[in-house]
Amino acid sequence: MKKLVALVMGLMMMLMMVAGCGNDGPKKMVIGLDDNFAPMGYRNEKNEIVGMDIDLAREACKRAGMEVEFKPIDWGAKEAELKSKRIDAIWNCFTVNPEREKVYGMSKPYINNSQLVVVPKDSPIKTLEDLKGKIVAVQDDSTGSYLLEQPAHKELAASMKEVRKYPDFAAIYMEIDNKRVDAAIVDAVLARGYYDKKKPGAYRILEQNMGDEVVAIAFRKDDKDFKDRIDKAMDEMKKRGATPNKSLFRRIAESEFFHNYKRSPSAIVGTVIVVLVLFIALFGPLFAPQNPYDVASLSLTDSYKPPAWEAGGDARFIFGTDSQGRDIFSSLIYGSRISLFIGVVGTLLACAVGITLGLISGYFGGRVDAVIMRLADILLSFPDILVALFIMTMFGRGVSKLLVVFTIIGCVTYIRTVRAEVLTVKQMEYVDAARVIGIPNILIIAKHVLPNVMTTVIVISTMKGGGLILAEATLSFLGAGVPVTEPSLGMLVKNGFDVLFSGYWWIAVMPGLYIMLIVFGINLLGDFLRDEFNPKLK
Repeated sequence: MKKLVALVMGLMMMLMMVAGCGNDGPKKMVIGLDDNFAPMGYRNEKNEIVGMDIDLAREACKRAGMEVEFKPIDWGAKEAELKSKRIDAIWNCFTVNPEREKVYGMSKPYINNSQLVVVPKDSPIKTLEDLKGKIVAVQDDSTGSYLLEQPAHKELAASMKEVRKYPDFAAIYMEIDNKRVDAAIVDAVLARGYYDKKKPGAYRILEQNMGDEVVAIAFRKDDKDFKDRIDKAMDEMKKRGATPNKSLFRRIAESEFFHNYKRSPSAIVGTVIVVLVLFIALFGPLFAPQNPYDVASLSLTDSYKPPAWEAGGDARFIFGTDSQGRDIFSSLIYGSRISLFIGVVGTLLACAVGITLGLISGYFGGRVDAVIMRLADILLSFPDILVALFIMTMFGRGVSKLLVVFTIIGCVTYIRTVRAEVLTVKQMEYVDAARVIGIPNILIIAKHVLPNVMTTVIVISTMKGGGLILAEATLSFLGAGVPVTEPSLGMLVKNGFDVLFSGYWWIAVMPGLYIMLIVFGINLLGDFLRDEFNPKLK
């Protein structure tokens, strides 16, 4: 019996060992942080812990197959918290230095940082040397405190009247506001990314910094499991982005946008119309019955032929002919090429100019913003058609002139819309973080700001394209658009209008119906995009 019990117990132990061998590691990671360290990790107005490091930690732990818990700690006791296993990591813009590397197991660096000196705006302190005889604040057991103990700054520290240590940066800034300290040594991500924006103009940052540094995640020295898994997840995030294992086609196919698109008949109809119109404009001349602007192919005996389904119609001319014997169907194909070219290129030019000026205005503000917006206000104070007629009268007719006109009057909408979007986006934490680590403004705008305004731009562009086609048709109808030698759909309508009351209705009606079809298709697609990208309609 004893042998049987021993055998059973042995088998159970073997099963437990096998089960243990199949364990993929810890399923949860507790992260310790200073919850007053904005924008990396702090409490918002709802008392929720948010910030750049928080978002980064959540994504990394998700990829590593772990749950994550954030635990505010006493920053001065962080080593004890980690060694006692009350937390598994310190993820809070943790600077790497030789002393810490002796105590902690450090992940690969993931951000650059520096230590800056912050003073009140009216302080006489201009350089590090001016800190002599002053009261300087630092966070207890922080990198700023560490730097003052290093040989490079020991002499400077000794010359100060007092170095006061505080538990967090919120207390330090309160001391600056109350003039109880003369200066503070603060992390760049905090100084530039949060407080300088929270109270613009209240503080001044010295041009000299206390030293550049890199930031990493701290683990227990002997804890390889957490470190290796997080390093692997962070490497994957750097290489592949937020959705690493899916192709672009698959991500689109599985997206909510595509799902909603498939369920929207109007969007599908709009797409079919737009694609068909573009196909006809691009390849239509290959199968057009006639080149309506090749004089040698025209015959006056074919003039004023009604549509093929009318009495007296000719099967060769399905939509009839005009006074010169030109096939209306072929004229629509050739004329649509110019109209669509003006609509598409005009929209792109207006978009490019408007986005550029909107980004500059919203991101940099100040006098540049004031000048750009006043120019936009001036343009908005005049009707678009009046501005267009004035410019065309001054400089003459032509496709190039129309493109200039549409760029000028079309860019205003983009400027105002993009500026409003940028004013919101530039307040985001990831933009603050990019700015404080020294990324040039042009790269921040291109990589972080511009992508976040493009959905709005796409919607505007879709609606603008149809509007410019109508505007071109209007100007051509009034005789201020394209010349006779470069006929567009608007010019065809004008030519037909001259003989409309003589009974030759098809010469004007067919181009008019085609313009309506084009704009209708664009508007159907634009309405879907507007509804899909507007969060207020979700």
